[in-house]
Amino acid sequence: MLNIILVILSLVIVVFWRKLFKNPNSKNSLLNKLTPIEFVEKYTSNSFYIPCADLKLYGERLSKVFDNWHSFEKSIWIVEKDTLEIHFQENVILRITNPSVIEEWSDKIVIRSADRINWDWNIVGEFETEYGPYSFEILNSKNILEVKDRRGLIGGHLKAKSNEQPAVELIG
Repeated sequence: MLNIILVILSLVIVVFWRKLFKNPNSKNSLLNKLTPIEFVEKYTSNSFYIPCADLKLYGERLSKVFDNWHSFEKSIWIVEKDTLEIHFQENVILRITNPSVIEEWSDKIVIRSADRINWDWNIVGEFETEYGPYSFEILNSKNILEVKDRRGLIGGHLKAKSNEQPAVELIG
């Protein structure tokens, strides 16, 4: 019973959090377009205008709404690998290789295309490593997506078959 109350309370807090940090002067409007390097210069540390976000890859959520909620920590540009890394709390890392221009919307961050996306995370309470025991990648080759999942956890959730949807959406 206590678990149900905590879940409901968490959902109420998230909804109010979203409303509190939403820009009231703009509804889903494009604010800015940034290169990956400009994005990293702007968001090197905990300074994201969306404090936490729900993740969608190629139009698909990886879990239920609000169950995939992540707080930003920092972003890094790795020149040698042409890769943008977005770090979240609890050692969760999103790596985007050869990302397109990054769009800042009033309520989300959108990356339209990428050659590869890696998502590494840990499950709370399990042994943690630098890149987490859980990991998968999405390869985009000639407009066909291929999902590689080390532990078989994501394949059933990710139904995207082509890159018609944005590669990454971080929805605040």
